Amino acid sequence: MRPSFSTIRRPLSSPRNRNEEKELSLYNGEASIAGSSKTSLIAKAERWWTKGHKRKLSMDSRDRRPLFRRRRVLVLLVTLALVLFLILRKKSTLILEKAEVSKVWRWEIASGRFPSRRRSVWSEKELKGLLDNPGLPSWSEGVVSGKNGRKMGAVQGSGHARQYLRIPRPLSHRASSPNDNHATYPPRPVKGSAIDFDVVMDHCDFATGKYVRDCLHFLRANAGMDQSHRVDKRDLRHSFLSATTIYDIPDGGHPSSQELDILEFASKETHQLLSLNETVFTALASIQHRLELSSLPSKKLRHPTHPTADPACDPNHPRLFHIYWAGPFTDKPYMAAISFLYTQRLSLSHPISNILVEPDLCRPQLWFWINPGSASSRPDAHAELKMRKSLSNNQWSAPLLHERFTDVIQFRLWNSSEQLHAIPEMEGWEKMGFFKSGGVKYKPKQSKKVPPPDRRESQATTASTASKSFEGRPSEIGEEEGSRFADQPGPVNALPIDEDESTAIPAPSEVAEDDKLFNRVGSAAESDYDRLSVILSDMARFILTYRYGGVYLDADTIFLRDWEEIWGWHGAFAYRWSRLKFYNTAVLKMARGSALGSALIRTAFANGLDFHPMVVSRYMKELRMEELLLRLPDALFDSAWLNIENYQRDRPAFPVFKSFQDFFLPLNDTNAAPAALGFDGFFRGAFSYHFHNFWWLPFDPTRDYPDLGPRFPTTRETTATGLENQDLSWATVLKRTFEKYLRGQAPNAYGEYINWNVDEE
Repeated sequence: MRPSFSTIRRPLSSPRNRNEEKELSLYNGEASIAGSSKTSLIAKAERWWTKGHKRKLSMDSRDRRPLFRRRRVLVLLVTLALVLFLILRKKSTLILEKAEVSKVWRWEIASGRFPSRRRSVWSEKELKGLLDNPGLPSWSEGVVSGKNGRKMGAVQGSGHARQYLRIPRPLSHRASSPNDNHATYPPRPVKGSAIDFDVVMDHCDFATGKYVRDCLHFLRANAGMDQSHRVDKRDLRHSFLSATTIYDIPDGGHPSSQELDILEFASKETHQLLSLNETVFTALASIQHRLELSSLPSKKLRHPTHPTADPACDPNHPRLFHIYWAGPFTDKPYMAAISFLYTQRLSLSHPISNILVEPDLCRPQLWFWINPGSASSRPDAHAELKMRKSLSNNQWSAPLLHERFTDVIQFRLWNSSEQLHAIPEMEGWEKMGFFKSGGVKYKPKQSKKVPPPDRRESQATTASTASKSFEGRPSEIGEEEGSRFADQPGPVNALPIDEDESTAIPAPSEVAEDDKLFNRVGSAAESDYDRLSVILSDMARFILTYRYGGVYLDADTIFLRDWEEIWGWHGAFAYRWSRLKFYNTAVLKMARGSALGSALIRTAFANGLDFHPMVVSRYMKELRMEELLLRLPDALFDSAWLNIENYQRDRPAFPVFKSFQDFFLPLNDTNAAPAALGFDGFFRGAFSYHFHNFWWLPFDPTRDYPDLGPRFPTTRETTATGLENQDLSWATVLKRTFEKYLRGQAPNAYGEYINWNVDEE
């Protein structure tokens, strides 16, 4: 056994060991004391260890001090960042309770306004159970696509079967004139057909890597515009007919007349409907669901908001296009109007008559909402008469007043006060005194007033102001949100600030010298644009679609094809902001009195009337209702946008634009294409084209007037010289194409000639 060893040493500070060190050693159980003259190795080792340990502790303390300081600085920085985040973070825009948002979803689904397979973000528990969707066919029906009837989240299809139309569709030959060359034209969409936007998203969604070029080919194939057999088109079908018959009886039977009366009364004010208790709301939603599935004819032939609709039109789904304009009528809304006449099914090939030649046809109507003054003005008692007189004396609008077009084009006076007072969700708007756009507050300035000028001189100056509009990029808004001003409509009327119905707000004599924002009418150049009209137009589009239904269009829009199939799709939509996941409301479709529209207006009203498209995108995200407002690919309405922003240039759509201004210019590299290809070569397959402002550039520099022949004489022959032999731009070619049709010298896009004869019977 190895002997144990231990050392017992008294403290060195004791008197006994002051001069010598004595150690007591234990070895084999015996004690021995070492001499004072001999230092033990153990003592040396102990002193060495003690000294080194103390030095190490001292060094560790010095090393830990900077580390502690660094940690303290890090904690301070994190705290400061948290405080700044709490101060600068965006305040939530939500004002609706979760139960109200759930009712919005349930009411929109019961009304057939969610005809999509997109999965709902709401669970069955949040929606009070599994919802039957009358906008989708039941899985038990004979549906071509197996996906159409599947249960998607908390929603399942319960509607009529869909019969998808076969492609390629046969071409038509309708031209009949002395110059008829027996050419073929694409067929009109089938009456009553609808487009399946779920299929369109599968082929066109930029978020999934789809190209605009391929999307347009897909749209052309379904529209009968592409007769090639290069691809198998069986999987490209997006148009369908709803297989509704008079024998369709929903579960629970058709709604009784008493139930319909209760439903009509309860749904007059949508925001009150959403505030009903759960039992009453559920009962009304059930009636609405059965009404949507019912095949009985509507109780009323026409809705009070659309008294001029054709008898064949569904009063719950009016076919209305809305466009705003402020100031004198110009070539820009004129171009939108003649493209509408060139492409839509309006029965213009029949003689002018009070008798409907096609009783089963529902003709769309284009409503221009005119504000004669500045954005902040209000019409006086004679404004309607003045507007009519101004339109009849204006060379751009006078042709559109012809009796040939009175059934399909209407001009209406825009009155902000009347419009806003008609919306219950806007109660109290006149007390706000300001409005917002993109989070920036706008209100009239009242400082540095100049002496009041002569009233007659002031009115004359205002009346003579140009009525063209451009949207710049205000410095108050961030770069990303500021880019929205490159894509807005022409001047429109705005929100008045004062309660006086008879004067402009503020009057020219009361405006601050450096504040012309609230009195500008239109834009004469890029550097001098009518910002207020642009900003407040964001509000007007939601107000009109909510009050009247239909589709809002920016004034810088050109129709390219028939919209029959879009009217058959009863959901709401806008389109994508190019590469960004935001809404662009240059095209906006919403149902009249929809729960979705009510929720959006209430939310915007609570946030300073901010209807900026990117802010609306935030509303929809926080409300969890993005699926209810479909964000369509911009290829359908704005085919050049991605390419202009340097996307998809490896496989661009045709024509190739590097800027929106290229539409108005004869380009050197493709200068022969517009004249050689004409209308058929311009983004063929798209429903419309958005040329993004440039209000000051003429469509046709050598013929900057309505070239409609002797039927509509003009006071000007030419406005530019020396350009007769220059290559034509796409803008010029489109304008001349539409005008040639209106002169009766060529058919429209579907081979139909306009008929100017009057039926005497």
